[in-house]
Amino acid sequence: MEASQRTCIWVVVFLLGELQWNWIARVGWRFFNAKHNPPACKQGGYNLTGNVSGTCPECGAACEQMRT
Repeated sequence: MEASQRTCIWVVVFLLGELQWNWIARVGWRFFNAKHNPPACKQGGYNLTGNVSGTCPECGAACEQMRT
């Protein structure tokens, strides 16, 4: 195997590894962000953790239904 072929193979291996780590980082960030950023009112920013009424207790705005 020639040196140029080996170099080409290593470049492909490196790029595939980069794609894999990029995907792992994006998925990991999505889970981290969902866990550490509680649901909040879009108008006032009030923390809506545990809210089941569908309205913000601080400003009265309608909120999206929380998933359990």
